[in-house]
Amino acid sequence: MDVYQNAQFQPITLGSLLIELDFITVQDECVCQCYTYSCVTGIFFGNNQTCVLYSAYLWEGQLQLTTDNLTSVFTFPDSNTNNNSNNLPQIIEWLFDGDFNDVYNRYNGNPVANNAITWISPGYAGYGSAVYFQSTNYSLVNHYLNLTATSFTISAWIYMPFINTAPTWSYFYLLSHCQTVVQDKCLHVAVSKGKLLLGFCTDDLVGSTTINTNQWYHVAYTYNRSTSEQMVYLNGYLDGSRVSTGPYIGNPSVMIIGPLPYMSWVTDNNGYIDKIIFVPRIKSTDALLTEATLVAYYPFDNTYLDAGPNQINNLTTINTIFNSNGRFNQALVINSTNSSYLQTTGFYYLGKSNYTYSFSIWICPFTNNGTILQVSSPSGWCVPMIGFDTMGYLTIQTLGESGFYSTSFNNKTLPLNVWSHISMTYSISNGIRLFVNGSLVNKNNLVFDYLASDEMTTITIGTCLQPNQCGINATTIVLSQFQGQIDELKIFARELTNYEIHALASE
Repeated sequence: MDVYQNAQFQPITLGSLLIELDFITVQDECVCQCYTYSCVTGIFFGNNQTCVLYSAYLWEGQLQLTTDNLTSVFTFPDSNTNNNSNNLPQIIEWLFDGDFNDVYNRYNGNPVANNAITWISPGYAGYGSAVYFQSTNYSLVNHYLNLTATSFTISAWIYMPFINTAPTWSYFYLLSHCQTVVQDKCLHVAVSKGKLLLGFCTDDLVGSTTINTNQWYHVAYTYNRSTSEQMVYLNGYLDGSRVSTGPYIGNPSVMIIGPLPYMSWVTDNNGYIDKIIFVPRIKSTDALLTEATLVAYYPFDNTYLDAGPNQINNLTTINTIFNSNGRFNQALVINSTNSSYLQTTGFYYLGKSNYTYSFSIWICPFTNNGTILQVSSPSGWCVPMIGFDTMGYLTIQTLGESGFYSTSFNNKTLPLNVWSHISMTYSISNGIRLFVNGSLVNKNNLVFDYLASDEMTTITIGTCLQPNQCGINATTIVLSQFQGQIDELKIFARELTNYEIHALASE
């Protein structure tokens, strides 16, 4: 059993919650209850004397630090994927927030030629940093990791300012686990001429899509030990697969993050790396799609924190409280006549023109008026995207080259003081679509484009903070204070399907 003090755990899926027990006075009692309920991960809240048990492993959620020294997380290894004789960790996670440490302080890296390493801030999620290596520097992880008997998944966020397609050997190396430069003994996770590469040294898989420069991408590389299948995923979608000629049998004593110092014939084609995650198992396609495209998830269960994969917690909140009568557990209450809102910053793809996005949110309106969700950027660009029109009808809108365009649920107004599930989706193929309680109620596909700011964006929940400049005389949504409850806000960097929206509304 592994124990993490001053920490909380947030699983990605709600279905993993087994039970929440009160009047648990010590951690050992919480662990005993874990055995009773066959849990995998548990949280003990000492101040509240509460024990929360989950069926999710640590890699199926997020471990978050807390200032409460009486809160702890305990978890048990995955016996189906973890070979105890190899002493494999459940997860390794390098965030690159100014250093090369593993979040769990086991597989820490040490920079070589540190003076040539470049950091940019923020990283993909609007906070922290990302790392850029020159050809002469790298990070050495001097900690043994035995991969000779396990499957694995390695994922990361990458950004390439330049892609060199001319040399035969042109690589952007992310992570290498190389015993010797011999087939099936040297693992390298990389990008080759703009395409994803999962290499076993001449026994390699190359993806099919060439990525663009100056854009963040989520990349994932998986190897199935039992079938010898190699797979690569780009932004959550399968981009290539093959069966390797032989099994991977490399067994080095160290790993390298960044360029390989012993491959002098390779042209280094480097970029920025933000957050590398290793797990000794095959992540499901659903898990990888969630990791890549669930940008943020705010459950509002007595906390404003993001429980999604990116932990986007650059938050400001004014005149909001939590209510115990949420759609799920607690909810955010916005009920001021002046200024009441939640603001969160760090949304990269919402700043990219014509990039797909979706919102999923539960609302319980006290009045059918105001702006529910607005997207804005530092330059003054802003778009009220979900709210009510002057007739009190639920409305969605976005901004195109020719100005705002919208669509409304104009058959009837939403019932007051009743929970309703709202989804908005955008794609260049379908325009904007509005769903209420899982059903498509209206769409606007007469216009298809989305004119974004090309900046990191901010989402404001509850009001429009720039009514004098945010689409004045052009917006269909009323630029005023919303009053009501908000629960289960999810932001996606993809267009949700009808089936997915129905599932979210049926939870």
